[in-house]
Formats: sequence, C-alpha cells, structure tokens
Amino acid sequence: MRRRLLLALALLPALVLAACGGGNQTGGGYDTSAGGKAPVAFDPRTEPLQCLAKKHLEAAKSTKPTEPNVLLIMPVTSGARITWLKTPTETESAQLDNQYPGAEMIGPAAFQVGTLSDADAKKVEKCLEAQGSRF
Repeated sequence: MRRRLLLALALLPALVLAACGGGNQTGGGYDTSAGGKAPVAFDPRTEPLQCLAKKHLEAAKSTKPTEPNVLLIMPVTSGARITWLKTPTETESAQLDNQYPGAEMIGPAAFQVGTLSDADAKKVEKCLEAQGSRF
C-alpha cells in the first residue's frame, strides 16, 4: 500500500505538467527548443497566423507595444486586422460600445475586414472559427 502511495506521489508532477500543456509555443507551457525550460506565454495570434499562411494569406503580428493582441492582414493599407480581447463577452461589450466599427465578432476576436475581398475575408473567418475561444 505504501509503495502505491509513493508511486502515485512520484507520478503526480508528470500528470500535472501534462495537463498544463507541453512545450508548444501557442498554448503556453515551456519552450524546450533552446535546451532549457523557458516559460512561454499564450499568444492568440500564433495559431491563426499559421492557418492564414496555409491559406496563402499574408499576415503579421503587430509590433506596437500598445497592440499586443493584434494581427494585421496584409497589405496593411487594406485596414484588415484582428484584435483579441479577453473573452467573447468583452468582445460583445466592445461591439456595443462601437470600439471596433464594422468588425465581425468571432469568439474573443474582433475582425475588422477593411477592404479585403470576400474570398480573403472568408479565409480569415475560417481560421478564427477553427481557433474557437480557447483563451
């Protein structure tokens, strides 16, 4: 009985780490690519950025410190951008306050279409819908 308890206690940290996420760059956890264990913050832009690249649509993470959760759809002059808020409820509230005029609210993301074509806008929508509201 005591052996089982000791075994269970020994395995507990591994189970907790597995439940919290591994070394994946998009969902938090740890980045083990450099040989160490550096904590990685969740970035909601990473997965849609990869999805858009697969759909041959160019996008880039905003580098402005005031826009930590903004993804710009290229060309920048199109005015198309995605801003992630904390929750879908916060996104709805922002829509009611007209903070993102003309934006489509998809989960926690406010997608401002700008002058994108309908085909490109559909690609963005599909990537956002695939991400869901996982943060």
